[in-house]
Amino acid sequence: MRKLISILVAMMFGLVIHAQSPFDSPASGPLTVQAYVDGPSELHVTPEGVYWINGPNAKPGRLDGANFPTYINGEAWFPLWHNMRQDRGVDKSFRHVIHSDSLEFDFKLISVGYTKDDGGMVRRSPVMSEMEGADYVIHIPDPEPGAMWYKFVLTPRKGAGN
Repeated sequence: MRKLISILVAMMFGLVIHAQSPFDSPASGPLTVQAYVDGPSELHVTPEGVYWINGPNAKPGRLDGANFPTYINGEAWFPLWHNMRQDRGVDKSFRHVIHSDSLEFDFKLISVGYTKDDGGMVRRSPVMSEMEGADYVIHIPDPEPGAMWYKFVLTPRKGAGN
């Protein structure tokens, strides 16, 4: 019943909702993420899924009226936010279900660019990753003007989750 109510509420706001289906376990292979980020944002990875925490700027994918998804292993995910009415500001998305047997990853930034498929590396503040409590967190500070497409890969460490 809650899921039906959430879907109806989101549809009232004119949002496109991508099915929240489980992905293959990142522990069985790399997890590739692409996101359009403006300002400080954190992607949290948990054994049950991923979610965004946003700072004061535009939410990932939402700068200047855009509504770009976050891509996880090439699949589009449109985060649902606690405050759906605002494209900017401090907020947390609801969890997107994926399964991970382990949170022991090697992080690699692949590209930072003006378009999703830009393979370049526009100079921005360093992206960091670390364990914070029970979450593996990717910190994207992005204090520079304008949004960029960030692409990174989380590769499970050998022997992790076994």
